[in-house]
Amino acid sequence: MRQRITYLYNATDPFDPASLKVTGHSLSLHSLKAAREARLTFGFNELPQELWRVLKQSHELHVRWASPHSYNSTAPFVSRVSPGLHVFFTPRKGISPDLLCGLLRKVFGELKCQTPEKSFTRLSLISERFSTSSAFQYHQPLASLDELTTYLQQKICPSSDNACHDKASTIQSASYLDIDYDTISHALVLNAFWERAPDLGLWNDVFEVVGGKEKVEVGVLASEVPTEPEELKLGGWLTVIGEDEKPSPALFSFPSRHHILTPTSSSTFSVSFIHPTGLHPTLRIQFPSSSNQPPLAEACALHTYLTLPSYLFADRYQLSDPLFLRSKGLRGLRGLYGETDLEAPDWVIGKWGSSMLVEIDVPSDRSTSSWIVDIPLHLRYLAPKSGGGATDVEVPWPVIFWACRAEEGSKMVVNPFDRVNLGYDGLFGPKTMFYHLSPQPVNSSGLLLETMSVPVLDLDKARTIEIGTMAATVLGFLWICWKLWLALGSRRTREQKINRKKAVRRNGLEDRKDNLKVTATVIHDNRIREGQYYEAHQQLRVVASRHVKQKNYNAAIDILFSGAQALLKAGQGGSGGDLCLFLTDIYKSAELKPDSGNKGKLIQLLRLFQPEEPSRKRFIGECIIWSSKFGEYPAGDPELHHVAGTLYAEEHDPYEAERHLILGTKDSPDYLARLEYEWYAEDESHTVPLYAARAVLPYLLIGNLRDATRSLQVFNSRLTETNKSLVAQDASSTTADLRIYPSSPLLNFLGLLLQSVQRGSSDLFRLLKNHYAVYIREVGAWDDALDQIGEMYFGIQIRRQTNPLMDMMGSLFGGPGAGVAGQPQSKRVGGPAPPPPVDLD
Repeated sequence: MRQRITYLYNATDPFDPASLKVTGHSLSLHSLKAAREARLTFGFNELPQELWRVLKQSHELHVRWASPHSYNSTAPFVSRVSPGLHVFFTPRKGISPDLLCGLLRKVFGELKCQTPEKSFTRLSLISERFSTSSAFQYHQPLASLDELTTYLQQKICPSSDNACHDKASTIQSASYLDIDYDTISHALVLNAFWERAPDLGLWNDVFEVVGGKEKVEVGVLASEVPTEPEELKLGGWLTVIGEDEKPSPALFSFPSRHHILTPTSSSTFSVSFIHPTGLHPTLRIQFPSSSNQPPLAEACALHTYLTLPSYLFADRYQLSDPLFLRSKGLRGLRGLYGETDLEAPDWVIGKWGSSMLVEIDVPSDRSTSSWIVDIPLHLRYLAPKSGGGATDVEVPWPVIFWACRAEEGSKMVVNPFDRVNLGYDGLFGPKTMFYHLSPQPVNSSGLLLETMSVPVLDLDKARTIEIGTMAATVLGFLWICWKLWLALGSRRTREQKINRKKAVRRNGLEDRKDNLKVTATVIHDNRIREGQYYEAHQQLRVVASRHVKQKNYNAAIDILFSGAQALLKAGQGGSGGDLCLFLTDIYKSAELKPDSGNKGKLIQLLRLFQPEEPSRKRFIGECIIWSSKFGEYPAGDPELHHVAGTLYAEEHDPYEAERHLILGTKDSPDYLARLEYEWYAEDESHTVPLYAARAVLPYLLIGNLRDATRSLQVFNSRLTETNKSLVAQDASSTTADLRIYPSSPLLNFLGLLLQSVQRGSSDLFRLLKNHYAVYIREVGAWDDALDQIGEMYFGIQIRRQTNPLMDMMGSLFGGPGAGVAGQPQSKRVGGPAPPPPVDLD
């Protein structure tokens, strides 16, 4: 077991380092007024079997508990979560995590957790391509850690170790607690934070190392003024017990995503419910007057993250009206995840509840004394009980923070005190800094919980309600029958309706669709069947153009789609391709969204083109431009890219296939990896890493770690299956799936590169580049891509050197390295052909 104990004292308070007594294998301190963080790291062999079995089912597990009592944050321990127990979990692939909830109930007491599938909700991220956050989330109110203390004393501490029992009991007074495990570190880490000493506010601690079986590091630090806005700076004394004879002075700084605002009244907020609450309560957040000033000059937005139990929910449709949001002091709903069923009562909800991220509309007028924000919520019906009456429920306070974009060039790496997997941090980009506001309870209890009284149905009186409901239903049915009888008895009304329908048909409102079908049928059957393709093509364009002038876009689309299908099936690629291009123009004019119906028409037509048809490539480009303009993907719809890429792959056109599959769906990496392997099979055996890199590096350059990993897995599988004599070693027992090839160092480099990106370790990245530098120089074409990867994932700036003479020559002759026009591209990876670009034509 390893321990790291950190004391954070106020720099203005007097502190004498001589009060730290270091003698042999012990350290003692007395009357120290400071905040404290204790970090304990356990190996697998130090854990009980029941805990070890649960961790073996987990890819990563993060437990966060925050006290319901208000506490003051101390840098660098400033990040917050709502009061209660939070569990963030990602299971291992192919393993059912059936033991987790049972262990949670045993460690933390009575919980509503049944299984992760039934009780957890999926944690949404800004993009699934970044897999740095957990997949599932669970929350439940939990007032204390008494059950955890008992578990640690009985399962972790030896029965004769009184010191261990005393340390475990101190967890009951912690302000927050973190428990972390992941398969990369293969260790269980327990972090606990105390705002101050539990008794008199002064720490009197003694630390001893017995037998050299554990390592204990103690730091007494104070915050200093940092030189960069994204940094935190600490100074003080560090001691490694058993190694240092006296405390060593230390001063260090590090980047941090989480910061605290200047500790003034402007950095606080209070929360309450507007009374009476009823079944549609309104959560009111009150801010002081000066809290509308962002902490940085860069782009900042004020957000609140709410954790709502199952009996409380928000209506996403109500929160989608801009005028309504503005009247409540809100700018927009940025995310709502979990149980959001508007009708279900609480007793049928299986999952824990929901979470919500809302951006707050900060007022520009700074002269007001204070300002408020109202968030409308809704209560579910609670389970009825005998006697009925009212039941009190608790709602945890939300977390409020400024989310600011870091300056260009900031290195946002993980620091020794950083907290991740907080629920809301995965909803923002990797270079976002959070400036937290401190909660300030207005009640005397100092609790960060709001209590509401909810009416509950009395089971003793339910029979009367059932009879009344049945009577109302019968009366309603009789009223409907009476109305139907009146309607059936009025022949005049019925005849008027019939005549009105005939008039509508005479006016052409009903005949328009029939005429459209007749026109299309005549052209298809008569012209195309007789081989008069040109006449059919022109007539279809004329009819469609008339509908476009009348803004009857649906009719025009139906005509062009059916006509293009018929012409393409008849082998008339030129005429059919022209109608397809006309169809994309109408999509743009009508501003149609790339939904499944609109994309389906384009995909059907795309599959009917002959490979040698020149208009097909332009049609693909127009489809991508339309989807990028009216869809949510700036580079074009992934499904369209995937279909185009697979068509090119089937036609053995690897360059075009690569350009589209890189931007495709989650199924695209399999096609791309198989394409690259088939391409490699025609080349020499030592070129295998060059072809694998064409599937891995482009995905990394667009920020898609998931598909880069999948591509390498598929490529390696094909390589192993088709080369039985190839020596390969599996190294996947403690981390991710990794296969080592002694005969191909660069192929090993690609696998280790993905691991370093997943871990976010710049030191490991530099070590990899240095270790494989000789092989990388032999390739020559990877340098720019690796430099960009270093800058994207590890904050390693690219050194850009300029040469005025070369700049001038480049502007005159097309830039250094410009190819010769008309020279055919080589299909060999080792040749001059560059990697496939990310953008299109």
